[in-house]
Parts: sequence; C-alpha cells; structure tokens
Amino acid sequence: MSIAPSISAFHQFFTWILLTVAVISVAACSSFSGPDNAPLRETHWQVTEIFSYPVTAKEEQQSAYLQFSANGKVEGHSGCNQLFGQYHLQDSIIYFTRMASTRMACVGQADEIEGYMLDLLKEPKLWIIKGETLVLFNKEQQVQARFKSVY
Repeated sequence: MSIAPSISAFHQFFTWILLTVAVISVAACSSFSGPDNAPLRETHWQVTEIFSYPVTAKEEQQSAYLQFSANGKVEGHSGCNQLFGQYHLQDSIIYFTRMASTRMACVGQADEIEGYMLDLLKEPKLWIIKGETLVLFNKEQQVQARFKSVY
C-alpha cells in the first residue's frame, strides 16, 4: 500500500495554507484597502497583464476588465465578449462561480486575451491591492494577472 497520494495531498494542502498565511501577512502590512489603495468593489479593473502576457487594447477593441459589485456579482469584458457571474471572498481568496459570457467570434489578440481571461476565472485566486493595482495569484504564489483601476 502506497502512502504517496496522501503525502502529496498533505503537501498540497500545507503549501496552500502557507501561501494563504504569507499573503495575509503581506496584506496586514499593506492592507487590502485603505486610503492609498483602490477598493476591490465598484472599481473598474482593466487588465494590464495576464499570464505574463502584457495587455494593451487596440483602438477598435474594447479593453479587458473586471468589475466587482457589493452584491457578489462580477461583470467584465474579455476583450471580445462580455463576462458575468458571481464571486465571493474568503479572507485573501476570491472564488468565481456561475461564470458565463456572450459568444461572439473572436480573432487575433482579442481571441488570445479572451482565452486567458476565461482560464483565469476557473480557479480560486489569492488577491491583493497595492495602490491602484489589483494582483491575482495562483496557489503557488505566481502572478496570474494584474489590473489597474480606471475611474
């Protein structure tokens, strides 16, 4: 009988706990929201980088963004299609649920960005806001996306 799967599961769980503690510790020093940080909710968060890919919208293309409402709804644009669904926060983790999008055909950069956006919203993310920048991390503490607040 092998104990490898249970050790692997324990390692994964332990890593997730350590990551959460690390993000909370950083957040305690800088705070998630404060006088110098943009609020998560009711702010238009424009994507500037996703999976290490810099994002700049072309003139004919709408910028990719997310906007979180106080009632647990999230909406946005993938660069090609509208996105909408729900989110909830648990400490420093954001969970996306019931996500859907319109289904227009996308080409070129818009298609690439849309694929990245849809992938981004499949898994829970650790989040932190520093100034006017929202950063989403995976459980391995790798930056998955950066957003700038737009008013």
